[in-house]
Amino acid sequence: MIRVPRADIDETRLHPVEGRTVCPYKGLCHYYGIGDQDRAVWSYRTAYREVDRIGDMVSFEPDHVEGTLDGRRLHVEPGPKAISHGLDRGLDADEAKVR
Repeated sequence: MIRVPRADIDETRLHPVEGRTVCPYKGLCHYYGIGDQDRAVWSYRTAYREVDRIGDMVSFEPDHVEGTLDGRRLHVEPGPKAISHGLDRGLDADEAKVR
């Protein structure tokens, strides 16, 4: 995954896509598309207080998006891959905050 501070990206290139998921450690996750790649970008805009530093970050799936820094392509080291359990049943932000 490529994680970038929100201030360093052009958010006008992203379009929200339907469906959100909840992580018990981070909170409610919002997904975005970029170009024709849906759900290639995600963010925890309202991350739990304990991990609020990630609320200002945007993550890109390296299998779908190529990242560059100062004109050089970023090469992401292989690591653990999250296993999706599908979309949640449409939780709203208030319901997701219940712990």
